[in-house]
Amino acid sequence: MHNKFDKKNFVAISVSLDEREGPDQQAEKRKAILKFLGRTKATLTNVWLEEPASVWQEKLKFDSPPCVYVFDKDNHFVKKLDGNEFNPTVVENLVEELLKK
Repeated sequence: MHNKFDKKNFVAISVSLDEREGPDQQAEKRKAILKFLGRTKATLTNVWLEEPASVWQEKLKFDSPPCVYVFDKDNHFVKKLDGNEFNPTVVENLVEELLKK
């Protein structure tokens, strides 16, 4: 979607939830994350969350990826899709609908 929609009207951010461990493990995980992002041509903003799972699960109210939060042009929360609700086509259709407004 980050390649499909007008960059002036659409922003996507991906978040890696891979736990950070010791320096050696971090370097390996960083390589794996960058390899995945390169393979998927993820040119959007990508961040690596530093919090342990217990923190983001409590704050973001989901247990495991994938999860998508959708906001409108005015930064108002519209919908959260995770678990069985997550469907890339549903997310894309919702974004298209919001961009028409």
